[in-house]
Amino acid sequence: WRKEKETEISTKEQRLQQYQAQKAGPEGELYRKQSQMEYELLSKVKAAVDQVAISKGYDFIFDGSVALLYGKPTHDLTDDVLFELRKAKGN
Repeated sequence: WRKEKETEISTKEQRLQQYQAQKAGPEGELYRKQSQMEYELLSKVKAAVDQVAISKGYDFIFDGSVALLYGKPTHDLTDDVLFELRKAKGN
């Protein structure tokens, strides 16, 4: 009887680990959904940045990951990009 219960518990633990890997592992549903959402969001941000660049005549726009020591606040396009994102969301 004890051996049967140990085998049953072991089988259930394996099933649980497989389920966790399927849902939350590196190739799981959660990871794929997160990647898809990030891609969609970044695509929308890129489109908004492109629109701001075209409308304001910019040749280059750098993201915040570039080590910029100083920049005039008037060159910060964050509000313009957010405006474009809100405008696109309304469509």
